[in-house]
Amino acid sequence: MAHDALHIVFNLHAGFLQSYEVDECKRVLRSYWLVYDTDEDVDFICRGYEDLSEEARVGVDAAALEEYRESIEMLLRIASNYVAAPLRHLPTDIDAAEATFAAFRDGIATRLVHTQPSRVRRVLDMLEEFDFSYEFGFPGYRTMYDLRGRVQYIIPDLGWAQGELHGDDYVGEWLSETMLRLRRNN
Repeated sequence: MAHDALHIVFNLHAGFLQSYEVDECKRVLRSYWLVYDTDEDVDFICRGYEDLSEEARVGVDAAALEEYRESIEMLLRIASNYVAAPLRHLPTDIDAAEATFAAFRDGIATRLVHTQPSRVRRVLDMLEEFDFSYEFGFPGYRTMYDLRGRVQYIIPDLGWAQGELHGDDYVGEWLSETMLRLRRNN
């Protein structure tokens, strides 16, 4: 009877751990892409900053601060534990916003490293399932393109996976090469 009780507890505990791992991967990826998009937006807002007048720079700083604040507010909702407690508030100036954002970037980078094996496993499962579907007919280009986008979303920390394609004909080859590369490295 005690053996059965322990078995139930361990199975239940394993289910919670697996669920936590999946949730953490989702949180990390949402956070990563939010930071990525915000960095792109801020870079766009701040282009040519050095050539601007002092008055124009104040306006650019205000726009960048607003962009950072919006993203930090979302990050605090989905991943507040990624930064130290003193940084868990909305910044009031551009320097504080950049410091908070840098702390989030570091926290996300650390978690990307820790979740990479499970994310790579997930991508391999997706690609192997896709490879299996070849038996039932050649998948359409849109299906392959969507799968490529999903793979790039899940493993943003693998730089080689983020490369651009130079033609529509290469998506199938990219998927095959990605699967081989991930299998080789795991």
